[in-house]
Amino acid sequence: MAITKPPVLPPWADSGDKVQPTNAEIESGWPAGSVPPSRQRFNWILNFCANAVRYFSRRGLVDYDSGETYMTGDVVRGDDGLIYRSLQDTNLNHTPSSSAAWWGPVQTKTATTSDNTTNIATTAWVRASMSNIASAAGFVVSFGTYSYVKLPSWLGGVIFQWGVFTSSGSAGAAVPVVFATAFPNSVRALVLTSSLSSATTTTAWYDSLLPGGFNGRSNAISNSVSFLAVGD
Repeated sequence: MAITKPPVLPPWADSGDKVQPTNAEIESGWPAGSVPPSRQRFNWILNFCANAVRYFSRRGLVDYDSGETYMTGDVVRGDDGLIYRSLQDTNLNHTPSSSAAWWGPVQTKTATTSDNTTNIATTAWVRASMSNIASAAGFVVSFGTYSYVKLPSWLGGVIFQWGVFTSSGSAGAAVPVVFATAFPNSVRALVLTSSLSSATTTTAWYDSLLPGGFNGRSNAISNSVSFLAVGD
């Protein structure tokens, strides 16, 4: 069965004379065998019903109608299928998808950066909350002279650590390097790279590797040496 929107008409007796029945009369209705209610009471009843229809036509989720006059806050399904909210009173014949001054998006209560509810998360919330999201997911990040990124336990708890230290003033002498955070279990891999810009071949190596650090060495004195460690 096809759904047809009724034409936009004035509510019955909107400007006519009306008398509101008492609550008792409304509850009991028109008793059998009694004198019919007055014309004014019938006007009130029909006006009440007509205004209820108009209310749902404007406040319910109905299709936009160019013949309807919308007021601020009225909500419709626009010509493009999206939901719009009227931004002004006496909003007549302004197509929602192309009338930004008259129609805007439906307002919803959005989440705060520390929210843990069913409120809607906007793109602005996501951008502002990336750090909180990462922390809540179990990611840990620390930047400094020596830095690290720790993945959450559901990703294996792997830790990546990196930094730059200066080799000893004596070629091959040990320089103690302490990781920014100790690996809870062990170091799975450690790579050292000498950064000396020279035609001379330089090397860097390590020993005494422990979860908390290592001794770094290089055959070039006072040379910048980069390291990358991976462990868990």
